[in-house]
Amino acid sequence: MLLVEDEINQLSQIARSIKRNHLHAEVEIVDCAKEGCWQADIIVLAISFHAIKEVIEKISEVATQKIVLFISNEYDKSNATELQHLLPHSRIVTALFDSFSGETFIESNDEEASETISKMINTAVISR
Repeated sequence: MLLVEDEINQLSQIARSIKRNHLHAEVEIVDCAKEGCWQADIIVLAISFHAIKEVIEKISEVATQKIVLFISNEYDKSNATELQHLLPHSRIVTALFDSFSGETFIESNDEEASETISKMINTAVISR
């Protein structure tokens, strides 16, 4: 797992937690979004949608044909549409985590990408 953040110190605790809970996990932290996304097979954007354009400017060149997962706790169909417009050559998947019901809702126009993300989330939930 490659974690990307401008402020690396913020991710240190997350990386330690992942390694503690998953002994065989390989976790690396980088501070360059473009470099990190270049190496990634799946890009997970767990940021507020109003901050997304800045990140997309950094990664658009290296996100081509990759799955880009946007995680949110508020459903807004226009966010997925805007994200697909900003990254037209990426495979956009949105995931909504409903903290009330504990369910995860996944949406994508790309069935294969949606299935990949569903399997990834189910594996993460099962291994907890």
